[in-house]
Amino acid sequence: MSPFTYSYIFLDCDEYLADQLFIKHNVPVKFGKEYCKNNSRYCVISCKIRKRYEEEFKKALAEMDNKMILRGYTDYADFCENFNTIIDKARCK
Repeated sequence: MSPFTYSYIFLDCDEYLADQLFIKHNVPVKFGKEYCKNNSRYCVISCKIRKRYEEEFKKALAEMDNKMILRGYTDYADFCENFNTIIDKARCK
């Protein structure tokens, strides 16, 4: 754990729409591993950001729902909610 960075994971599609939002918000992101199931439209992507960019990073991700809907990924919000439920259950064990 670095005193200067935060680690995050987020959900994106194969068009990598989050990248455009990070650029828009001037957030440099160091991408890590990417996890995709063969039959899924979405990938789990790990990344690190410098702590000073956290607020803008969160603003960028807050725009993902609308961006996904505009690009035809209408089930994105439900997918994220289900993913978060799975993660929360795993934490409780």
